[in-house]
Amino acid sequence: KSALTNSSVLSASTITKGGSVTLTGKASGGTSPYTYKFEAKQSSDPSYTVLQSYTTNATKKWTPSRSGTYSIRITVKDKTDKTAAKTLTLTVKAELQNNSKLSATTVKLGGSIKVTGSATGGTAPYKYSYYYKRSSSTSWSTKAENSTSTSVTITPTAAVPYDIRIVVKDSNGTVADIIYTLTVKK
Repeated sequence: KSALTNSSVLSASTITKGGSVTLTGKASGGTSPYTYKFEAKQSSDPSYTVLQSYTTNATKKWTPSRSGTYSIRITVKDKTDKTAAKTLTLTVKAELQNNSKLSATTVKLGGSIKVTGSATGGTAPYKYSYYYKRSSSTSWSTKAENSTSTSVTITPTAAVPYDIRIVVKDSNGTVADIIYTLTVKK
């Protein structure tokens, strides 16, 4: 009879917080039927948390609650109570955050402001889109779209409030946008 072998896998090695991963227990050798136990812990955690105790269910869908690096331990037990554990690594990235800023929230007519695109989390590289409009208008003007540039300059043409919209898109296509109001004085 061959030794019990654990060839368990994760559906992904990297996910973004809020996403889920499927843990799949796979075994060969030993004496079937097999049961599977799934556990997880972050490197800072003192011990593993049991996600599923020994059952015949070979898959477990799991959504981590925090970002960081996790050790996922999948243990297979055969009919004779022999066990084989396999530890896999899962990286959970922080959600995409749009940290874009305006150089000022008030400007004199004829002056301009610098709009700086900035993001954390998600999956770099990021692309930035910059839009602006008079607050009373419904249509946006485009300053730059899907650009790698992290800043643009906008010069308002009227002494009215303006809306400035910055959209960040990460390499997975996740989008986070933010809108600021700019006061333009005579």
